[in-house]
Amino acid sequence: MKKIVILFALLLSLFVAAPVAMAAPPVTHFVSCGGAGQPDCDLCELIHMSMRILNFFIKWLIPLVAAMLIAFGGFRMVINQGNSDVAEQAKAIITAAVVGLVIIYGGWAMVDLFLSRINYNSANPGVKWYNLPCSTIQTSITTRGV
Repeated sequence: MKKIVILFALLLSLFVAAPVAMAAPPVTHFVSCGGAGQPDCDLCELIHMSMRILNFFIKWLIPLVAAMLIAFGGFRMVINQGNSDVAEQAKAIITAAVVGLVIIYGGWAMVDLFLSRINYNSANPGVKWYNLPCSTIQTSITTRGV
């Protein structure tokens, strides 16, 4: 019975992770400046590039790796054939993947909550800290004297 529940959880995680991974459009490029027909690279483009890389990790790579680790741990748990060492290793893999997800997305949520509570972006209400337009970045740099 335990193996059936684990197998069901494994299949459910794959059916949940796949649509989420497919919903977001793929990142086709990180650098959108300096090429033919593109604007010159400046600080705004550097910040946008770092935002695109961060979004790639948060929306694509981390969920994909976590789903693969959970699937691998579930697979090892199902085929352990009574070997308690393999079952413990499988539990450790699944636990590490889930704890990693909680740490990463919990940290993201705490930063988002903190910055929204201190009214970080009062000049542009409704614009999140991780999706600032270039005009906001340029204004912040000019007013702070950076």
